[in-house]
Amino acid sequence: MNQSDFYVMHDLMHELSQSVSAQECLNISGLDFRADAIPQSVRHLTINIEDRYDANFEQEMCKLRERIDIANLRSLMIFREYEEERIAKLLKDSFKEINSLRVLFIVVKSAQSFPYRFSKLIHLQYLKIMSPYYGDRETSLPSTLSRFYHLKFLDLDYWNGRSDLPEDFSHLENLHDFHARSELHSNIRNVGKMKHLQELEEFHVRKGSMGFELKELGSLTELEGALIIRGLEHVATKEEATAAKLMLKRNLKELALLWGRDGPTADDDILDALQPHSNLRVLTIANQGGTIGPSWLCLDIWLTSLERLTVEGVSWRTLPPFAKLPNLKQLKLKEISGMHQFGLRCGGAPGKCSMRLKTVEFYKMPELAEWVVEPNCHSFPSLGEIICVDQGFGCRSKF
Repeated sequence: MNQSDFYVMHDLMHELSQSVSAQECLNISGLDFRADAIPQSVRHLTINIEDRYDANFEQEMCKLRERIDIANLRSLMIFREYEEERIAKLLKDSFKEINSLRVLFIVVKSAQSFPYRFSKLIHLQYLKIMSPYYGDRETSLPSTLSRFYHLKFLDLDYWNGRSDLPEDFSHLENLHDFHARSELHSNIRNVGKMKHLQELEEFHVRKGSMGFELKELGSLTELEGALIIRGLEHVATKEEATAAKLMLKRNLKELALLWGRDGPTADDDILDALQPHSNLRVLTIANQGGTIGPSWLCLDIWLTSLERLTVEGVSWRTLPPFAKLPNLKQLKLKEISGMHQFGLRCGGAPGKCSMRLKTVEFYKMPELAEWVVEPNCHSFPSLGEIICVDQGFGCRSKF
């Protein structure tokens, strides 16, 4: 998680917000709370307690069930990873009547840990499910998860159970944010139905598997952040690649286009049809088996915002004119067959070659013999590091 994901609230503002929300919001942060002191109008409840059993806590929770309207709670957030079975059961029993929740954050140790009425929470908009490392790793997400049509935010970052998803998970057509490890992202069948999705870490093209064709990406125009596309060796035609509509994804900042090493020789037109939006900042292309690089990278100056470029396992006759990528800062080349010389081909008027390149990396390229610089080209003003790994020699130079 980036530092930008955290925010600090001024103490006075925090106290003001607590005062204003006191009649509707409750935070139970210890075992010694008193139910009688809690306003009956509470609609938003947070529980964060120690992992130990206390008889007084059980008594107060019983009073709380009688004092507030559990069925009409709008938010319930439980953050602790409970090792104490009696506390876990107590909390499950205490909230068996939940019905109108919009926000639910829970910890589950097994399939039996989910709330009694979990499948009935059709009004949910924000859902966070955590499972501890010591829990049952074979626990599956409930098949009823796909019923939550109004769900906008789903956080499975700390889900340690199975990575399979319900077959009809794509019924969550209003989902905007889906935080989870990449295995879960790549298991969404018919993901193209989720038109508002803003995050899809990985997509796997699967041969002969309905719902995992590249065209599923076509309608996901709101994607942000990073996207890895694997299994591109299963894409047979330019039309299939065009259907992904990568050029329309203007908010996508990072893209990886990956072919399998043992796949068939790729059609160069397929890579040409996978042209991303010019806003892209990070690009990786690996194991594409064609002989010609994409026109949008090797001929036209299209990716003007590109800052990091990785090219791996290709045999292109012509490499991209790296010097003409105005914002390129990091270049990584790995296993480029037949590459004997490296040159940035500055071009343009003498002395006008302005480079922001800071790092150049070479991996497993024993044929590479020299770095060629054109006369009168005052390039590399920002170059600080050259890395050579497994070249038959090893080097790492800093300036």
